Amino acid sequence: KHITSIALNKNKRLLAFAERGDRPYVIIYDLHHKKRRKVLRCAELQSEDIISLSFSHDSKYVLAQGGPPDFVLVYFFWDKNKVITTLRNVTLTQKNIAVTQISFNPLDRNIVCLIGKGIFKLCRLSEGVLKPYGFTKAEHHFMTCHDWLTPNHVIIGTKAGKVLVLENGDLKVILEFTTLLKSYLESLEGDKDKLESFVIDENKTINSLITYSKGFIVSFGETGLVALVEKIGELQQEGGA
Repeated sequence: KHITSIALNKNKRLLAFAERGDRPYVIIYDLHHKKRRKVLRCAELQSEDIISLSFSHDSKYVLAQGGPPDFVLVYFFWDKNKVITTLRNVTLTQKNIAVTQISFNPLDRNIVCLIGKGIFKLCRLSEGVLKPYGFTKAEHHFMTCHDWLTPNHVIIGTKAGKVLVLENGDLKVILEFTTLLKSYLESLEGDKDKLESFVIDENKTINSLITYSKGFIVSFGETGLVALVEKIGELQQEGGA
């Protein structure tokens, strides 16, 4: 079997993984009791792959993002093996776009996020339907990764080396990560050992973003450079929200 996606719940007791097939499916596995809990399927998934999975903060719900050609998102109440809703035609109105990653809001299971090549969507579950809201001008961005800085703030990395910060669905800040690195290197003037240890390659891709209590960690470029970025101002004040 070919596993195409994997996710852990918040307390790391449940594992969700997807297997490729004519009818792809998701297995929920109990790591504590070492047994399979559920097998989730959805007839609306036309792709052979499920490319991204996410647990809700209370571990009761699972998002499963289907791959090409239709990129159907399925919202499961997994313990009851029930499909709450699906989001279809995500890429219907645009060419050369693809969803690559999904997530739940860390405190509100009614809010979900989708990113990818030329696409960003925040959706709110209302009356059984996922309704998009907020920032939609993603056609010029190849979004590679994202995480929730606070329940109100999403940060997104791009192939062009930018970090986008959104607040309540609205774009607030675009950080040029190469510029941030160069500013930091200038602050090291006189520290020869540290300066020689830094190599900024031409590949500007933000490979991964992980939030932590003081900000977020970034993996950058082909050299695997890792940097810590601390929140400032209002974001720092809201970090415990």
